[in-house]
Amino acid sequence: MKKIAILGNSSAVVQLVDKLRGQDQELSITLFPLSEHLPYHRHLLVDFFKEYNTLDQLYCQPWKYYERNKVAIVQDKKIKRISLKRKYISLEDKSQIEFDALVVAGTEGVKFSEFNGNAKNGVLRAGRLEDVISVINLLPVAETFIIQDQSLQALEMAFALSQKNKEVLWVNPGNQLLPELLDAQTALFINNLMQNSGIRSIEKNKIAEILGDDDLKAVKMQSGKVFGCHALFLGGEAPDLRLFKDSDLMMKNGICVNHLFQSNLKEVYAMGDVCAFRLLSSLRNTPIYSEAIDKQGAIVGAALREEEPIYDIALNVNTFALAEASVTIMGRTLKGENVEEYQSIDEENQIFKKIFVQDNCIIGAVLINAPEQKDEIYHLIVQQEEVSDKIALIVGAQDNEPKSSKDSAAETENQPQMCETSVMDSENVRVAEENS
Repeated sequence: MKKIAILGNSSAVVQLVDKLRGQDQELSITLFPLSEHLPYHRHLLVDFFKEYNTLDQLYCQPWKYYERNKVAIVQDKKIKRISLKRKYISLEDKSQIEFDALVVAGTEGVKFSEFNGNAKNGVLRAGRLEDVISVINLLPVAETFIIQDQSLQALEMAFALSQKNKEVLWVNPGNQLLPELLDAQTALFINNLMQNSGIRSIEKNKIAEILGDDDLKAVKMQSGKVFGCHALFLGGEAPDLRLFKDSDLMMKNGICVNHLFQSNLKEVYAMGDVCAFRLLSSLRNTPIYSEAIDKQGAIVGAALREEEPIYDIALNVNTFALAEASVTIMGRTLKGENVEEYQSIDEENQIFKKIFVQDNCIIGAVLINAPEQKDEIYHLIVQQEEVSDKIALIVGAQDNEPKSSKDSAAETENQPQMCETSVMDSENVRVAEENS
């Protein structure tokens, strides 16, 4: 009987179990969540924070699901060592659990950027349930939160904290908001929403040191300025892979994998944010909590069953609220070779629309306060319909003639605009990327 061990509580675990158990009722499956929580939906974490829902609403499946699928769950014993050569997991009580294949879908912790004080209480990450619960517990006494995390989830958290009348400082080491997810014009519009919500932005600066004894008290910036705070959200972290440090596993800020999410060691797989890079084009620039990540579980399950995997990777669609603004980001939303951009801005009503077109088909879009067009544009992306005669109607510009970026900048600030730019200097998004 083949034995599968799974580490982590990524939502991809559920599709992995479904694929494995659907084909083999005798297979041995052991799950090590590496926390007290079952696999959960990371994209619902901010909603959980805002509404204080129950954990059952956050979990992908209840306990009964794992009982029904005969998944043994080990939560009460800490992992002390993993031997990839001898294929066993050693626990703190000196017991051992053997495996034929290991799937790493999460780690016990993260490795933050190297600077003094990053292990203090109050240093958190936006995509981790334990840390979101910590913030909920801090709310009655905490007034100031600092965020240095260039992710959509951190952005949602910033607005959610602001709506609870907390002081929020957003630290941006560069000169643009979320540069790996948004183009400059979209980032500027969202930055204006942040200012309107009272979120203070610190540009072209970053944290140099975290101050306090055991608990976070303040942060010192590279500029030398000090800001007092009660909690700090950090991003740019890498998974903590110390359990594999003495192995032959190939790692580079994560576990390097191929198109099957298989490492250089045939019996070891990795999914989600444990991977060293985004593998497929539809996963590129996609937060770890999207539906596209969940599909990795089915691919790994097929590989473990030695079946041909179906690359049914969903179009990444992220819809969320930033204060009173509704935001939808779908598909590819960064400049690329032969990509044309069309946008319209209505400052008075805080409406922003931007679509990205390649080969006369829409490949991505950003909609702010325009939810009524979400389904239409989603359909056009999925069906790859030609849109040459529909662009002006979709974007809602005043005329059908696209303008250059320079022309658009000269428009009156409150006047809806439409612009087209073709960018040739950015990297192509490939269907697959090779390990570097």
